[in-house]
Amino acid sequence: MGVYSRGGTYWMSYMIGGEQKRESCQTSNKRDAEERYAARITAIKEGRFFDIQKVELIIFKEFADRYIEEHSKINKKSWEDDVCGLKDLKAEFGEKYLQDIKTADIVKFKAKQTQKISGHKRITKVATINRKLTLLKAILNKAIEWDALKGPSPAAKVTLFKENNTRDRFLNREELENLYAQCNGELLHILKVAVHTGLRQGEIMGLTWKDIDINRKLIYVRRSNKSSYSTKSSKNRVVPMNDIVLKVFLSILKQPDSDFIFDNTHRNGFLAALVRAKITDFKFHDLRHTFASNLVMAGVPINTIRELLGHSTINMVLRYAHLAPDHKSDSVEKLITILSQSNKISEPAVLYKVVNRRKIKSYKIRGAVAKW
Repeated sequence: MGVYSRGGTYWMSYMIGGEQKRESCQTSNKRDAEERYAARITAIKEGRFFDIQKVELIIFKEFADRYIEEHSKINKKSWEDDVCGLKDLKAEFGEKYLQDIKTADIVKFKAKQTQKISGHKRITKVATINRKLTLLKAILNKAIEWDALKGPSPAAKVTLFKENNTRDRFLNREELENLYAQCNGELLHILKVAVHTGLRQGEIMGLTWKDIDINRKLIYVRRSNKSSYSTKSSKNRVVPMNDIVLKVFLSILKQPDSDFIFDNTHRNGFLAALVRAKITDFKFHDLRHTFASNLVMAGVPINTIRELLGHSTINMVLRYAHLAPDHKSDSVEKLITILSQSNKISEPAVLYKVVNRRKIKSYKIRGAVAKW
């Protein structure tokens, strides 16, 4: 019985009701910890202490592993992302008891992440930090739900960073031709499929020959057990192929030892091709934006584009409506014709004729005469 240090924080151990209890002193100063321990013992002896812990003390890393096995893997197709996100969370909170994690600790973690250098020697993006904070919030909320932690959650008041992930980058015809010229083989095939179908990279890499209907010129994009190959909404959809995509599939030889059409993402080759083509600020996913923006410029209805992209709601597709503002100028110019016609109708020519000795006023509208 007494005080002891764990993870830089002092804890106290005491007996109450015949049971041994452990409680954080919430300090790293030994003298302060001893004073709080003495106050606790005095309160117990005088019958003034009733705030007895009713939950078992659990270390964060142990509960985090339980969260992955009993919740994430079962309910989330992106559970592998949770496993990756846990690395920094375990490094920061791994040895702490759930009850010992305070709001200030999470705020400190959030601040430290903004200064962390990623593997690509860049400052960690706010979106990445937000994903880690969201995971931490989910773990602590589940701990409360499973009676492993007393609420409220210490992460409840920690806010996420504001994100601006909207990208307007797409390739014009000249850039696209330059990129094609720097690619060959399977990489060129993958790029053409991406540009002319709008499929995500994972969806393209997950295509098998049974997903291709050459006769009907259709691609069946199916949900996959592997999250990186699956559709984002976990729903199957059918995408038509044009003649360019058809020629791509007809030119590919089926591999006898694999059901997949494409073997490699050629990430390094793609990046090198961008450099040779002198294309900057561009990612593979922007080929999807290129597909959508060109459909917008071609006058394809927004809802049709939504169906082709596989979005559940039209909100995500509305972002493409402003990708080509110059293309909309023709539509605005049409107002001149419409309004000029409207003005002519509002001031029709007045005609008069005599019928049965009465003067009748008529209006000539677009070649017809109407009596009033």
